[in-house]
Amino acid sequence: MTEIGLSPSGARGIAAVAPTGAFRTTDQETWTWIPALADVEVFDVAFGSGDPETAYLATGRGLLVSRDGGDSWSRLGRGSLPEGAIRAVAVAPTGTLFAGTAGESLWRSDDRGKTWRRIFNGIAMPCPREIVVAPWNPDLVYVLSAHCSDVVGAERTGILVSSDGGARWEVERSTAFTTSDKSTSQVQALTAMIGAEALWVGLTNPAQLWRTDWPKALNAQLSHLDHPIEDLAVTPSLPDAVFLTSGDGVWRFDSGPRELRRIGELPGSGPLAIAPGTPRSILVGGRGGKILRSQDLGASWREHVLDCPQADQPP
Repeated sequence: MTEIGLSPSGARGIAAVAPTGAFRTTDQETWTWIPALADVEVFDVAFGSGDPETAYLATGRGLLVSRDGGDSWSRLGRGSLPEGAIRAVAVAPTGTLFAGTAGESLWRSDDRGKTWRRIFNGIAMPCPREIVVAPWNPDLVYVLSAHCSDVVGAERTGILVSSDGGARWEVERSTAFTTSDKSTSQVQALTAMIGAEALWVGLTNPAQLWRTDWPKALNAQLSHLDHPIEDLAVTPSLPDAVFLTSGDGVWRFDSGPRELRRIGELPGSGPLAIAPGTPRSILVGGRGGKILRSQDLGASWREHVLDCPQADQPP
């Protein structure tokens, strides 16, 4: 499984499978195949702010939108977004859209995707993989870039940040990304705290978690993990914890005691999703079209197998 996205209320969700195709849900339990997306490769999912019927998909065929809960889909940005793959999409609380192309560019729309403008000021953005808009500030935007080390003078952080909605960009140069032997870690995943001014960052080589808090920061080495961090998710129910997937496991890290513990198991654990409106419900995607769901923050799990002709299979 490549991605799981939930609306802020948790009322809607989309799960994308490899190599192509996607499912939708209205209760996080029952998943329905979306025929219109059967041959579409989906990289990222985002839902409209305050509108669970509107969903955006970053796909190999461009940026797609549905405004009727997934019944129909159309391509956005004809004539203003470049042709080809869109790798990442995000929606700000104000409704502003951000999209990252497979090339070196990031785009912004202030009219629900009708028109777009490139936001760029000379800092290279090779293949933006993930876009996070801070819930506490719609002008604070983080971009996880695939090869930030190619930027002249940049440490290998993989993160670009803008504090003015994309007018100006800087390379995040925090020393938290430098290990004790002065080597550098690769950024793997980003997520923003809900109701707190903090960003969680998952790194690999070696596995680490970095959390920005003002006025302090946390940097934790995760020696128990034998595989890279795949995804991160946070919930308002546990403001000092973050959930993550790595290898075949689902993990919880509590920043107070700096404790990491395994709370679930799913082969090929990858995408992870928690909606603010359903803060105790966790969704995890794995190989073979499998989804784990917990309704009690990982104390117990139920497995769902998505019945699709193109579900990804174990190697």
